[in-house]
Amino acid sequence: ATRLGDTPGSGRNYTGRPAGPLDTSAWDVLEADGTLRGATATPWGDSPVYVVVADGGPSGLYLPEAPGGPLRLYGPEEAAEIIARDPERPPGVPVVLLTSHAGDGLLTLPRTVADRAGVETWAMDARYRLLPTGDGRTRVVFRDDPDGGRPLGQWIASPPGMLPDPAQRPPEGSLVLGAGTGFAFTEDALITFTLVDPATGRSTGRAAHEPGDFAENEWSYRLLPRVRHFARWDPETDTEGPLRELPAGMRNAYVFSSHGRLLQGGVEAPHVVQRPDGSTSVENEDITGVETGLFIRRRPSFRGRSSVWLDACSGHALHPEYHDPLVHLSGAQQVANTVDALVWSYADDATFAEGEEGGRPDRVLIHGPLDVQREDIGVSVPEIPDAYLPHLADWAGLPADLPEREVRARRFTRALRHAFGTELESPAHQQEYARYLRGLGALELTRWRAGATAPITGRELGRLVTLHHHGRGLPVPDDAGRALAGLLAASGDAATDTPAPHRVPPYGPVPYGPGSAPSAVPSGAVPAPGRPGGPDAVART
Repeated sequence: ATRLGDTPGSGRNYTGRPAGPLDTSAWDVLEADGTLRGATATPWGDSPVYVVVADGGPSGLYLPEAPGGPLRLYGPEEAAEIIARDPERPPGVPVVLLTSHAGDGLLTLPRTVADRAGVETWAMDARYRLLPTGDGRTRVVFRDDPDGGRPLGQWIASPPGMLPDPAQRPPEGSLVLGAGTGFAFTEDALITFTLVDPATGRSTGRAAHEPGDFAENEWSYRLLPRVRHFARWDPETDTEGPLRELPAGMRNAYVFSSHGRLLQGGVEAPHVVQRPDGSTSVENEDITGVETGLFIRRRPSFRGRSSVWLDACSGHALHPEYHDPLVHLSGAQQVANTVDALVWSYADDATFAEGEEGGRPDRVLIHGPLDVQREDIGVSVPEIPDAYLPHLADWAGLPADLPEREVRARRFTRALRHAFGTELESPAHQQEYARYLRGLGALELTRWRAGATAPITGRELGRLVTLHHHGRGLPVPDDAGRALAGLLAASGDAATDTPAPHRVPPYGPVPYGPGSAPSAVPSGAVPAPGRPGGPDAVART
């Protein structure tokens, strides 16, 4: 009674409503005004699939308790078991779940089905209906929301082996975000939408945005994984700089999109709040880059990737007034430290610009004056792990009983990275790194003896660099490395070639060095095709 069609092995219909012979090779969109957009091929095309038509959603499927019996909601694991054990299911044939919003959220249902059945499983994060095609068959039609409050949706493929790693499961089961802040919520309550690889249909990232925001800008957010270009755009003059290719390291990156929070060093996190009366609402809270990184690290789609694309305004930036480069970290740097991978993000606000036929392709626009030299897209490399800070403090010559000894060592590492880049951290530069550390240590002890007991800050170090050069009647070099090296050489120990007191095993290879990041966009400009908020661009602030 539940067999879909007349041929065994084509699928099941558990809804009790006629489904008719299905045309699974194409799908369509029913616009809000009632018109059809036009049929296009499904991602699997004419290949055979096993279709399961059922009511339900991301939390499970309504299936019969027994043949011909009443329906009840089966959770993901139970539903997956029933589908996997279906004697009519052909082995090796992909499963298609025809259930509205079965692919919502973190893909728990389709991934569980895929894992248990051992085949790729397709689901939708959309609302659909079946419409006749005119040849006696029916076809899946996604339904656009007439109120514009929900995204249209897409097909999402889940291969086997994509369930969360139990080893990363916290004691409470679901990752708690914002713990101790008064607005804690779990990752299951975080509102995210799946971003898919256009070549495979599989998840390649997540977008954390309110449903209405994502619905309005769905056309741009969904395109992010396939974007390959960027340019600088000056909102004051409405001009766009030269088109540039995104760094190669972003092409297979895990994409995480959200609204950036520069002052907080993190992103905006929309989440569902359950009220005592059973009602729900959507609220936004800011979470740090560390918490963002913990969420990304737990995502199965992040496995095996060496980088993250943090699509958040000013994700790579620090606020020039409120942040100190030796004390604070950008959101992207926090994510990099947490996921132990490269993180690419923006130096300023960013918008998306849709490509024009015969003109520029889809691209990300980074805001800023065209004549300012900077890296519009920066890469954050994981910092030297905390476990090595005691050894680095030894290298710097800091006494064992010096207060905040490891805090000082950490600030030394940031000062050297800021001045010389990450290449200095490689094993090939170990002796040079040690000399600079000893110079910073000598400088810190001089400050301590003079009564400056707090660990050095970036502003204080900058002041000392200026005093050093101006005191000798010299201008401060434009190159940050030369400027700092001059001060450290004068501080005493750094002026010698004394080897490091002992050799510390390298903490790991540095995957990025000077020359790999995109250079600053030149000042040449062409008229921009559109403004943020217009038909060609969407704000990502």
